[in-house]
Amino acid sequence: MTTHSLGNPLLQVRLTRLLRCALLTVPVIFLQAGCAKEQPASAREGLNSAGRVEQFAQLPDWSGVWHLVGSPQLLEREDAPAFMPGIRNNPPYNEEWEAQYTKDLVNAEHQGDPNWPDQITDTHTLYCAAGMPHMMAGPWDYQFIASPEATTIIVDKESRFIPTEGRALPPDDEMWPIIRGWSTGHWEGQTLVVETINVKEGLWGDRTPVKFSSKARYVERIRSIDANTIENQVTITDPVALTKPWTWTKRYARREAGTWPSEPAVCGNPEDRNPIVDGKLQVVLPGDR
Repeated sequence: MTTHSLGNPLLQVRLTRLLRCALLTVPVIFLQAGCAKEQPASAREGLNSAGRVEQFAQLPDWSGVWHLVGSPQLLEREDAPAFMPGIRNNPPYNEEWEAQYTKDLVNAEHQGDPNWPDQITDTHTLYCAAGMPHMMAGPWDYQFIASPEATTIIVDKESRFIPTEGRALPPDDEMWPIIRGWSTGHWEGQTLVVETINVKEGLWGDRTPVKFSSKARYVERIRSIDANTIENQVTITDPVALTKPWTWTKRYARREAGTWPSEPAVCGNPEDRNPIVDGKLQVVLPGDR
């Protein structure tokens, strides 16, 4: 009978290869098993199962392209005239935040004026993105893509992912303030209830410098009020900036069937008529290029 010693170099190479294969294969097997357990019911039942079809049948019809009803100037009004001096929101600010809003309103009226000493630039121009809550109250096209597990809202070149399958928000040490915030949602009948937190502080809420802290909490109740109109009732609670919750409502009208979404706005390209130079907004007329 032939015996093999571990001192044999050829045997050592073979054993090393076997060990490597085992180390690589075992985690994959367990990972695949874990993934199989994590699959949603829809994946196990099949995309065309009767149960899956019924889940979609319970959702509202938000297909197509939608557009904001009324003026995008203010969060709290649909009829506010655009870019008129003195036009403002009336959130229940505390004294400190009201004073800052009043000051910012004056400076905002001189946006683009190189001779104004305290010029400020709207954050939509700075980030080339509106963020929350401005993105839900702007003059852009909207798409609401609902499924049983999540709803995605596409606004211009921005998007919001709203899981509705029951997941919790990430832990605090994995969640930082971002311009769209972090959202979760659930359905109450055919009303989508969305809670958003950790929105980046200092974003303009509309075309005026109405701002909120990163501690603000946004609760939206999104529902169809007729076949071609979606209503979004938004309540903002901010323990840093507001003395009580502030609620306002926006509506979106379905555009004609077959409408393509408008081309997203772009910033910082050669065609940009409002470049930012040395931190100040510039206004460049077409004839000055």
